[in-house]
Formats: sequence, structure tokens, C-alpha cells
Amino acid sequence: ITQSPIVQVITDVLAPQATYYDGRIVLLGDALATFRPHTGAGASQAAFDALQLWENMKNWQEWMKNKSSYEDLVMEFARYGVRHGQKLGNLSQFGHYKVDGKLKMGFLPPFEKALQSEEDELLYDNST
Repeated sequence: ITQSPIVQVITDVLAPQATYYDGRIVLLGDALATFRPHTGAGASQAAFDALQLWENMKNWQEWMKNKSSYEDLVMEFARYGVRHGQKLGNLSQFGHYKVDGKLKMGFLPPFEKALQSEEDELLYDNST
């Protein structure tokens, strides 16, 4: 038994928007939202945001036209990642595991699949 356990508070951070000052300031990765450590998805979020920025900012005129679609997509991904981490944390901490399956800790399902599926089915592996 540890004499002096280390306690780390885990908090959720989600910016209210991804772009500011008419698209001149853009938040990416942890600046936009911090995913809980047990999701193992922080780098994925930064890469996703950067790729979306690249796709939407080929030049200034394209960016001004596409910034709202960028904003919508990266904010949805950020909200999804935060919710997923909260759900995994609650399941892990409070022991509300589904009896007939295994919890996929640290698993962030493909974003497109997540938008089309019930979140619970993405959290469990019922293949065994």
C-alpha cells in the first residue's frame, strides 16, 4: 500500500469556438479541447484539427469561405472526444461495466462511425 498516494485531478476543457477574430486566430489540439488521458487521443485530435485546417485553408479566399464548415467539424470532434472521455472515466471509476462485453479503454472510434452509431456500442467489444 502506498504511504503517500498521488492524486491527479482530471478536468475537461472545451473552448466555446475554434476560430476568433473572423478566422484570424485558430485553436487546434489541446488549445481547443483537452481529452482525458485514458482516451489516448490527444495527438489524434491535434492531427485531425491540423488536417481539417489544411483542407480548408488552401488560400485566404478559400479559408474565408470554408471557416464555418471547419469550425463545425472540429468543434463536433472536440465535443465528441470530451464526451467519450467522460463516459470512459465514469465507467472506469464507478464500475458500471456492461456484464456481456469488454470495455475498450483508450479507444476513440473513427469519427465518421461515431457520428452514425450509438455511443454505447462503440465502447464495448462483444466479439469474445
